[in-house]
Amino acid sequence: MDQRKLEPPGPRLTNRERYAYMAGYIDGEGSVRWSHGPCLEITNTHRESLEEIQTYLGGKIHNTNPNNKNSKHRPCYRLTIHGESAEKVLFDLLPWLIIKKQQAEAVLQLASARRTNTLTPEVLAEGLEFLKVDKQVAFDTRADE
Repeated sequence: MDQRKLEPPGPRLTNRERYAYMAGYIDGEGSVRWSHGPCLEITNTHRESLEEIQTYLGGKIHNTNPNNKNSKHRPCYRLTIHGESAEKVLFDLLPWLIIKKQQAEAVLQLASARRTNTLTPEVLAEGLEFLKVDKQVAFDTRADE
């Protein structure tokens, strides 16, 4: 990963601290899924934060509600990373992910199976079912708090 800015006020971040920060951001604002391959999305109303993360992780940022005429709603932006780039990011940040760790592991297993030509329809279906169930469990857990 690139080491450009993403620096809070105060002392410079070490790579380890920067990875932990980005993983935390993904845990809180991100989505890890399989969409014809690994896909990582981070959504936020603060475009500058996404631009900082983009300098390290790559991907593209787009406005998710460009035609919103409701002045009560702030613009919302999404950083999207697909394919091998998403796979590399997930692999690099895996030790620091907490909430999205199991989803990242499942996506990485699917990517590995595809790369080794062992991604059968059954393996894909099992992986997608796990991602669906894991997401539902995470949602249900938050709803109980």
